[in-house]
Amino acid sequence: MLPLIQQTLKQTFSSLIWKLEIDEQHQHIAIETRDTGIHTAQFSLLNYSTGKVLFKDLALENNWWLGLDKAHHGLVFLHGYISQDSPQHRGIICLNAQGQIQWQQFNIALYDVYDKGLLVYDTAIQPRKLYTISADAGQRNQDTAPAATPTGLVFPQIHQGELPGYIPGTVSGPVLTAMYNEKSIWAYHTRQNGRLSQELIIYGDGKILLHDKLGSDIQKPNPEAFFLQKNHLFCIRNKNEIVSYLV
Repeated sequence: MLPLIQQTLKQTFSSLIWKLEIDEQHQHIAIETRDTGIHTAQFSLLNYSTGKVLFKDLALENNWWLGLDKAHHGLVFLHGYISQDSPQHRGIICLNAQGQIQWQQFNIALYDVYDKGLLVYDTAIQPRKLYTISADAGQRNQDTAPAATPTGLVFPQIHQGELPGYIPGTVSGPVLTAMYNEKSIWAYHTRQNGRLSQELIIYGDGKILLHDKLGSDIQKPNPEAFFLQKNHLFCIRNKNEIVSYLV
């Protein structure tokens, strides 16, 4: 018999969840939230295995012009922009797990994270020339062969073919699905009175193990309903609440 689905994380924010980044090694999830009405951005870091809040709703100076880049090495990396009119990144602010600035540099940009540090480039030099720096201090190192860090993240696929009987016949649009641990996970929209709702179902052992409503009165379909990191399933409810389940 499959075990019951256990909720491991639930946090609600006062503004919209804009971006998520997973630090798989430390089981951290970093979250960027934004309020477009008052032009503020805030940053949070949670442990998705224990549900512990490491920091929440952190607002730095000029935060609207900052964005979440990566979570890795137990740290959170933010970026700025070359200008207010450009989406191109410039600058790195490194936050520790307490939400304190550990280091910052303003003339480089983060290209990627890897197992021993960060891969970066000088934004003033074209074409880009990548080099490596340490994650904890931002100091240049001599690593000339950085190895990519493998990811265990799994994203759902659009279901093709006939739907199982436990999915309602009022489905509107594509249905997303993934398999894990002898369980099938489904996310779909239904339409009523011209408005969409989104629901999540986890099915196994011949029965529905979890049925969760992710949002109602939705204006347009949400194509990014959930994702998995090993046996942790993450989804967003009502655009401002992060939830994870052990599956």
